[in-house]
Amino acid sequence: MAEKKAEVPADRCGFELRREDVGFGGSRSRWADETEPVCCWRSIWESHDETDRCIWHADVDEKTFSELIAARADVPERLDGAILRNLHVKGEELSFGGCTLLGAKFDKLWLPEIDLVDTDLRYATFTDADLFEADFTDADLFEADFTDADLFGADFTDANLIWADFTDALLNEADFTGADHSGAYFTDADLFEADFTNTVGGADFTDADIREANFTSANQLRADFTNADLFGADFTNADTIKADFTDADIREADFIDADLQDADFANADVRKASFRHATLQDAVFTRTDCRAATFTSALLYETVFSDTRINSQTIFFDPKTTFYNSISSRPGCVYEENPLMANHPSEDVSAIDFRHTTGYRPEDVPVIDHLPKDVHPLEAARWVYRRLETLHEANALSEAAREFHISKEEAERALYWERGEYGPWGVKTLMWYLTRHGESVKRVLTWWGGVIFTAGLLFAGLGGVKDATGTTYAIASLGELRTVAGWQEILLNIYFSVTTFSTIMDGGLAPAGNGTRAVVAVESITGALLVALLVFVLGRRVAR
Repeated sequence: MAEKKAEVPADRCGFELRREDVGFGGSRSRWADETEPVCCWRSIWESHDETDRCIWHADVDEKTFSELIAARADVPERLDGAILRNLHVKGEELSFGGCTLLGAKFDKLWLPEIDLVDTDLRYATFTDADLFEADFTDADLFEADFTDADLFGADFTDANLIWADFTDALLNEADFTGADHSGAYFTDADLFEADFTNTVGGADFTDADIREANFTSANQLRADFTNADLFGADFTNADTIKADFTDADIREADFIDADLQDADFANADVRKASFRHATLQDAVFTRTDCRAATFTSALLYETVFSDTRINSQTIFFDPKTTFYNSISSRPGCVYEENPLMANHPSEDVSAIDFRHTTGYRPEDVPVIDHLPKDVHPLEAARWVYRRLETLHEANALSEAAREFHISKEEAERALYWERGEYGPWGVKTLMWYLTRHGESVKRVLTWWGGVIFTAGLLFAGLGGVKDATGTTYAIASLGELRTVAGWQEILLNIYFSVTTFSTIMDGGLAPAGNGTRAVVAVESITGALLVALLVFVLGRRVAR
């Protein structure tokens, strides 16, 4: 402790907090500007012969509780550098609400339910202190040290926790609502059921136990949750851009409407977690366990899924809320659901126009305002479908991979139309109707049956077929359909259509008339193409 200044009377404390006492790294002028240091003019503690300081600044471990109560004024006062180590006091009997205690030492203190509301505690130390249900509402705890402290149920509402250190602290059910914990350290802290609603700043939660904690609407920019236990934590509407969840346990956590751009979930366990409507653009899910996780309506453009584990319970679309209808019958993503509002996020689109364009109410679909200006929403949708197709293939979910392949091709078809590239659009359209973009054997076989049956009817009506004796089998009028003989001739023409379609060509039958010959030519070419398409589709399915 520094000696008294010459101008300080012998019966006065004369303590003045110095920047060296708290490890302040700035200049003297900055220290003076930020703290406005004062000299303590209280009377020395006469009952203790070994010190020439007041009871607050005497560097001794044991202080009489009754004398502290007597020395404490009933109004907020300045107690910079106060030393209260090893003190056991009921908080309801001793209050520091509204006081200034820069650099105060509360190490190994027992002060349950202490009132520290609106207290300036910058650079204060609470190492190994017991502050059960202490009230730090609106307190300034800049660079305060709570290492190993017991803060069960403590209230830090709207407190300034910038660079505060809570390493190994017990913070079960603590309330950090509205607090600014930028740069704070919660390493190995126990934050079970803690409340971080509307908090601001990127803190370090490495190895922390944050099970069932509440981060609703929190701003956790660049927060570090490495190896943290976040089981059942709630990040609804939280801003966690560039947060690090590497190796974290995030099972059953809730990230609904959260902004997780550039977040890192490498090696994390996110089973049964919900990312519904979350922004996951540029997020990383390398070697992440995403089984039974929910990603419906999430923004997944350029999200990295590498060696990611999913299963049939991992949900990327919801038929009730996404682009999935009876016409297209395929899964969709938000970029394709909402192209109008994605292109014009600042415009006021009426509910009628929006519903007519997309089929959904505006409040049911999030506005896309994160895409780069040169990226069309349909281009983003195509990218997402391609990534999900690959992801499902890697996890042996071939049926889902087929569906996302179809969605990818449909998004690309729509994109060609938007860009006026009608040639590629026509090819994609033909493949959609013929083979469902190479994925539907049923659709190809339906075309087989349709072509064969239609050609057979045309044969019968355009001159029919003839056998080796020259006998012609045709239908001259609809009245013949009422006779058995008429139907026998139609069946014979259909049989000839089958041989023509398959290019087998029955030598006993031949087209009779120019009309029939024209249909034979068209059906032969069409049959060859449809047979080739069937082989192509079967090959794709086997390859998957």
